[in-house]
Amino acid sequence: MFDRSARHLGRSLGCSAALVACCLVSSCGKAHGLMTSSLPVSTAPGGTAGPPRTPAPGSGSSSASTSVTPPGYLLSKVPPQVGLPDDAVPMDVDRKTGRIVLSSFSSGLFELVWPPGQLAPSIRRSWKTDAIGHVGEARYGTGGTIYVNIHGKGLAKVTEGGVSVIGTADGLVNADLLDILVRSTGEVWVVGVPNPFGGGGAGVQILVNDRPFKIVPTENVSVGTLRSSLDMPARRSVFATTAAGVVELTAKGLIARLSGPGRVNRVARQPGAGTAAIGAVGSVVERWDGSRFVLMTEPFRLPPTSGSSWAPEDLAIAPNGNWAIICADDVLSVVDAAGKHLGQFDASSGVPASSRRVLLLADGRRILVGGEHGAALMSW
Repeated sequence: MFDRSARHLGRSLGCSAALVACCLVSSCGKAHGLMTSSLPVSTAPGGTAGPPRTPAPGSGSSSASTSVTPPGYLLSKVPPQVGLPDDAVPMDVDRKTGRIVLSSFSSGLFELVWPPGQLAPSIRRSWKTDAIGHVGEARYGTGGTIYVNIHGKGLAKVTEGGVSVIGTADGLVNADLLDILVRSTGEVWVVGVPNPFGGGGAGVQILVNDRPFKIVPTENVSVGTLRSSLDMPARRSVFATTAAGVVELTAKGLIARLSGPGRVNRVARQPGAGTAAIGAVGSVVERWDGSRFVLMTEPFRLPPTSGSSWAPEDLAIAPNGNWAIICADDVLSVVDAAGKHLGQFDASSGVPASSRRVLLLADGRRILVGGEHGAALMSW
């Protein structure tokens, strides 16, 4: 897991961040939170549940596959004829147009259109590496605008009229970014990659009208491990995931710690207003109860095969309340709104190797899965 994670982070963050990623993975990458009700569960320091024990040979579980298809769900690979590179990672969806943006470190930025009922997507626009540079995190803004990190250059704003770059000379915190968040207020929040040589450039920065405006105080936040953020308009704040759990930030800095001390990789919200569910995954799977994140105690997947790294990497919550969780061993698990495990896909049933992202598409009935070795579509 260490080697694979380091390679993945190194590609997505650039050379300087790869050094940091290796340190982070070695110190924080050990998973320790999978809950199972059918097997004995050990307790790790801090009270979190330890990984489940693999069933003994002959107990009925197969070491070759852990795939149990969720009822009504289908998984199909994105055809190679589409022309996407294998390392095209799903990044964001424009909820108004349904367009999908993907980043490929090897090949560039790609925008897809994929209407419901169409067997395969088509590439609407693309920006190749030799023209735009090596790209990383990407998010949609208003009017179809795409904000994307171009490693070594800064934050690019992509419109129908062309590409403009906001760099360190313009006041950007760093030319390499860990995360990008476009808020409902129009602000863009970015997270600068920590400099392993102590030269600065790390931190959370707010851009207003595409101009660097303010650095958010983060003295008590593990900025170097911040990988995912979620706009919370009703609270006028931002939820962010770190190696020390989920934190809540405003422009004034840290205002609350919202979960236990375990590592959290991603946070996601169910589309819609009102009582939309919010979840977080990392060393454990947690659900927002309105005041803090609490542990989901139902088993969210079947036990992993012996020696595999199973920690949850990302999640998506569909309008029907079901959660899709992708794990480090390429298991794509589905649980319902009550937390009941409905089934799962794995590599034997078509989950691409080294899958790290799941993206709910605009119709709310399809999820795009991808990472370093191709993409697949889960539908229901």
